[in-house]
Order: sequence, then structure tokens, then C-alpha cells
Amino acid sequence: MILAVVGVVFLWVVQIALFEPNYIDASIASINDNMKPLAAELSELPDDDLFSASELLRNFSKSTNVRVYLVDGDGNVLLSYINGKPGAKYNTEEVQKELGYISGSLQAVEQFPYHYFNWEGMDGTRVVAFLPTSYTYDTDPVTINNSWKNRVQIRDLEAFLLPYGYGDGGGGPKNTYVGELYFSAHRGTFTSQAMVKKNNRRCEFALREAEMWSVLASEKGNSYPKEELEQLWKKTLLLQFHDILPGSCIRRVYEEAKPIYEEILAGCRKLIKNAQQSLTKEGCGVTVFNSLGFERKALITLPEEFRNGAITADKEAVFTMAAEDGIQALVTLPAFGAVSILPAGGAGSGQPDDSGFRETALARVQKKPEGYGLENNLVQVIIDENGEIVSFVLKSSGREFAAGPMNHLQMYKDVPRLFDAWDIDSNYIEQEIEGTHDRSVEVLCESGLKAALKVSGTIGNSSYEQVISLTAESKSVEIAMTIDWREQHRLLKTAFPVSVYAEEGINEIQFGYVKRPTHRSRRYDKERFEVCNHRYSALCDGSHGAAVLNDSKYGISMNSNRLELSLLTAACSPEMRADNGVHMFTYAFTAWEGDFTGSDVVRQAYELNVPPILCSGVTETIRNFKTDRENIILETAKLAEDGSGDFVLRLYECKKAAVKAVVAMPALRGSRAFLCNMLEHEETELSVNEDEMILDFKAFEVKTVRIKK
Repeated sequence: MILAVVGVVFLWVVQIALFEPNYIDASIASINDNMKPLAAELSELPDDDLFSASELLRNFSKSTNVRVYLVDGDGNVLLSYINGKPGAKYNTEEVQKELGYISGSLQAVEQFPYHYFNWEGMDGTRVVAFLPTSYTYDTDPVTINNSWKNRVQIRDLEAFLLPYGYGDGGGGPKNTYVGELYFSAHRGTFTSQAMVKKNNRRCEFALREAEMWSVLASEKGNSYPKEELEQLWKKTLLLQFHDILPGSCIRRVYEEAKPIYEEILAGCRKLIKNAQQSLTKEGCGVTVFNSLGFERKALITLPEEFRNGAITADKEAVFTMAAEDGIQALVTLPAFGAVSILPAGGAGSGQPDDSGFRETALARVQKKPEGYGLENNLVQVIIDENGEIVSFVLKSSGREFAAGPMNHLQMYKDVPRLFDAWDIDSNYIEQEIEGTHDRSVEVLCESGLKAALKVSGTIGNSSYEQVISLTAESKSVEIAMTIDWREQHRLLKTAFPVSVYAEEGINEIQFGYVKRPTHRSRRYDKERFEVCNHRYSALCDGSHGAAVLNDSKYGISMNSNRLELSLLTAACSPEMRADNGVHMFTYAFTAWEGDFTGSDVVRQAYELNVPPILCSGVTETIRNFKTDRENIILETAKLAEDGSGDFVLRLYECKKAAVKAVVAMPALRGSRAFLCNMLEHEETELSVNEDEMILDFKAFEVKTVRIKK
């Protein structure tokens, strides 16, 4: 099979590099007595725009010695190489600096002034960087001579890095560049092959859950599934191979990738179930697990035995209501913890006494002259007969956030000049075609803990349904879309024009965000007409803002006051009728008063992507993590890679706001804690006071903490 062949060939090359170095040493001169060249790259050309924070680190840290070009006599990394990917992420410097890497990446932006420079990232970290000038770097004299003669940087450059080998790329400056190295091509890779994008997102969160619950289960005596997790990680990283995750492979690759994704997800579900069962005991009830590092309210569905109400194991009432698919409950979940829900004894005994809760907090739909009103105690939304959001008002301020119809589906002709699945050309915006038609709206749930409408329609040759819903006590309107996509050379977007003036938009990336222009004033601004985001993108000023969240989409354009999320493309090469079929995904709209730092957008985006998990059985309420700062995110909790049994946490600051944070965990009691680099090597011991430690974060800083019993 193609993927198997790719994997075997890559591993064979790696084995030669590691265990038969004479093959390589015979070809080149020794660099010095302490250095040895290796012939491997960062997980073989991954697309680091798209994978998550944890996957970014795993691509560097999993078998680090096969991803470097130079190591010293002690095995420390001196040089790495990243090539064959669309641009370089603005946070790569921080990761590479902690891992000891030098960066290299082919750039095709407007004339960049340097080849050899210090690259300063979003947290102020600097790494030494080198930008090549050729795509292939053939080692014939003419190519080598032209590479030197055609260099852009004339001063402060006495030598030139020359990668060697065959294929798409081979292998203390005075100048400093601050900011993102945006790659002005291959923007279609943010959206092509939606199945891969969705499954990659699902796998990264499933692996996160498997690690977090397995590490807690290990404290109860369960064996930590290190080998199983290792294999699942390697399969996930293999599927990030260029061009699998970017969506620019032939059809057979995706036919083979799909069952591998299913295997990864099934393996994660098994590990999660085993871990959670070990954390509970048999009993009449269910336990709801929350892996996020903050307390949250979540809507869950309970079985029929909860029809008479529900209480927690701590005897606190849980609000429940009957719905078509079971008994709905709105439950408060502790950070990185769990709460058990038990059936209440008598009729209605689980219901709060405050009747005002029913009247104000519950969500409801009302038919209005202009369409349908969707409302709870926090927001008032109007959806017209086309299924578009024509009004979104925060009740706390009365501010209108819709500057035009939102959730407005737009289809464009998409025929790139050069590379079909790889590219989106800027002139797509001038080639909009007929929009939606044959639309209808019906009420699915008139009132309750969730109110919902169903929108049906057709766009192009494709039929779709959207369930637009609002949950009690939520400021987010969710759109769950199912579409039978039957297009060729088309781009589908959904637009959200908002009443916010912002010269720059905010796009989430791993461990933070990057700001990019919403205007097209200069050439470099025009180049960024389609950019990458992860779970959210936002427009805001100093007083208010709005954001679009998603569960599996990466491409987005920001035009003035419009957030335009790319949903699907329909390339015809290298796969004919790529992406044709049924797709299901969810995106959401939310808004807030105040500046971005005070908003809960990051948390809402995590909540959209990480639903709570229900497990049969009961336990005492589990509380494993607490911090006094809302901008500190718990990204990872696992056991150390070295098999020592040490507990490893990875946290980051998410809003570009330096802060001192108190972190409390039961695992800290009676333990020693150490700040580590991202390879989990101890650097500084932390002061632990009972179950608390204080961490001083710079803006966007990532911290890895190792806890030793």
C-alpha cells in the first residue's frame, strides 16, 4: 500500500542515517570532531500550519535524533531542517529554541531581504534561521553558482547553506526579522480533503484525552499504556506527511488513510474507556469527565432512569429536562476532573426551586415577522427565512453585532492557475456564482436546555442541512452542517459580517494567536487573502469583539469587517472530484463586551472541540487542576517519555498577556517539581507549597513542568 511504502522507505532512510553512518560519512567531509551529519528531516516534511500544539511538539520530540542534521558529542541538537511546507508558523521559534533547533524554510513571499537572520517569534524568542533560494538544490556546478550569484542578502553573508540529496529539497546573523514568515502559495491546503482535516483534529484531541485520563489511572495502580500511545502517535504523525494532511495526494492515499484514522480513534477510545473505568466503581449513575483545565458548564444527555431528576454525588441538584433523544442536563464540571450524576429519588427532586431559571436561562425559539427569534438569558438572535443570522444582540449591553446576514453561504469558481488542490488564487472573490436556493426553515426544539432550528437548502449541485442551536446560559450560536458535496472546481465559504472595526484580525495558532491584516493596502497585505486558523478567528477593538469558532476548518479570509470561513473545496487534480461526498462539521458564532484579553473565546473554542465524556459508574468528585488565571491553558498531562513514571504538565499563556499564575494540583503534594525544556529535560526546580506552585509566564510562553514523587 502507498502509505505503507512511504513509511517503510522513510524508516529505512532513518535507519541508514542512525545505524550505518558510514554510508553518509563516506559522501561528505567531517564537519568537525564533535559533529556528525544525519540524513533525516522533521517527521519528513509535515505541514506545521495544520497540526495542534501537542502534535507540533511530537513532530520535534518523537525520536528527535532522526529529525536533526547536526548533533554534538553529547547528542544535543545543533541544527534541524523544515522544508516543503506552506510557510513557517509564528510560534515555531519558541518550540525550536527550547529544543535547540535552527530553522530553514523555503519562502515565496514578496522579496524577503535576508537569507541568514535571527527570527523572533510571538513570545520574543529568537532562533537562528536560514531561508534557501531553490526548490530542489541540484548539486551541479551551474545550480550552485546561480544560488550564490542570485542571493538577495549581499552583506553579512559570507557562506551559504547548501542542502544536498535528491527530491523536494535536501538538507549568528546580524539581522533580525520579527513576525510570521507567511508562504504566499498553497492556500488551498488549508481546506482540501476535509476528511483528513477533520480526522486529524479528532485524533489530536483523542490522544490528548487518552494521555490525560491514563496518567490519572496510573496513580490508581493501572499500568500506563506507553507503548500503545507511542504507536497511536506514530500513526497520527505519519498521516501528517506531506502531502497527506495538506490534501494534495492522489485518491488511493486517502482511501488508505481513512481506516488508519478509524484505527487511531478506536485505539484512543479503548484507552480512554479503560482509564475512566478504573477511576470509577459500579453504581447507579454516570460519571462525566472534563479534560479541560477550567471549570465549565456542559449540556449532556442522560438515560431514561434520570427522568425524575438528577443530583451529583455531592448531593447538589442538577437541572434536567426531557428531550426527544433522552434527558438533558446542564452540569457544572470541575477542571481536569469528573463529577458523578445520580438519579433523583422523587419526581422533580432534581429540579432547582428558582422558577426564574426556566423563564430566563432556558433557550427558546419564537416565530417573528422577520423570521425566527432564538433567545436565552444572554443573547437574542434573529434568523431569517433563508437560515441566515440577521441579528445578534448581547443582552448585557444591547449591542447589535450583525452588520449584515451572517452564516451567509457563498460559492465561488475555484480554478487555480498552477496547482489545483494546493492553491486558491486571489481572483476567486471576483468569481462568485449562484448562492443558496430551495431553502426552508423549521423548528426542531421550541424551548428547553437547547433550542434549535433546521435549515435545508441547495447550493450548486449540493444539498445541505444546518441545525442552528442555542444552549441555555451560552453566548454561542452553533451551526452543525451536513452537506452532500457534488461539485468540481468550487470553493464554499460562510461569511459573518460584524459591527466591529479592526485593522487586524486574530487567528489562533498553536500556543497562541497571530494577527493578520483585514485590509489589502500593501502587497504583503494582499498576499494574505487566505490564512490559516485553528479553533477560532476574531475581530475586536478595545471595547467589544466577535469570533467564529470551528471543529475542523483551517482556511479563513478576513475582509474588512467580515470573517469568511472556508468550508469545502472541490479540486480535480491530483484526485478527480476530490472531497465529493457527505461531510459533517460544526462552526459557531460568539461575541463579547470588553477587550480580547477579558473574553472567553479561547475557552469556548476548546469547549466546541472537546465534549465531556460520560462513563457508567460513580466516584467522588475529582478535581485535579486549578489556576487563578483564565489565560493559562492546560494543554497536556501525561507521563514522561523516558519511562521514569514522572508526571509531565504542559501549559501555555493564550492571550499575549504576561502573568504570574498559581497552579494547584493534588499531584504536587509531597512532590518535587521542575521546569523543563520541551524534551522534558530538567532545568530549574520550582518551589512547591503543599499542592501549589507559582509559574511566571511571558506572553504566549509554553511551560513544561515535571513532577517527581
